[in-house]
Amino acid sequence: FDECAYHWFVNDIAVALYHARWGWPENGYHEERKEGFSRAFLDAFMAGYTEENRLADYWLKELPTFLDYRRLHLFLSALAVYNRNPKGWLSWRPWFEEKRKAILDDVPVVDIDF
Repeated sequence: FDECAYHWFVNDIAVALYHARWGWPENGYHEERKEGFSRAFLDAFMAGYTEENRLADYWLKELPTFLDYRRLHLFLSALAVYNRNPKGWLSWRPWFEEKRKAILDDVPVVDIDF
């Protein structure tokens, strides 16, 4: 609960999907498996979610925006910690470079139809 916030409901879905994919590189690595996993996870998650709550289709179509927001939020949060102790985070440098490139190149976090 280190990042509790009052937010849009669709952001809760984006956070769950983003972190379910945490171990996958941004691009170029088992794309079909990664996107297949993402689709299966989202379908299963939404099956449970819609038992308790309904979101308008508009919000689900905005899911890519909230996934981008999550990636940017985590990047900036980690960068703030890194700037306070760069030596302790040297092993994270490839992660920072990968995320920075994906953000600047506007690489979708998930490349599936919503």
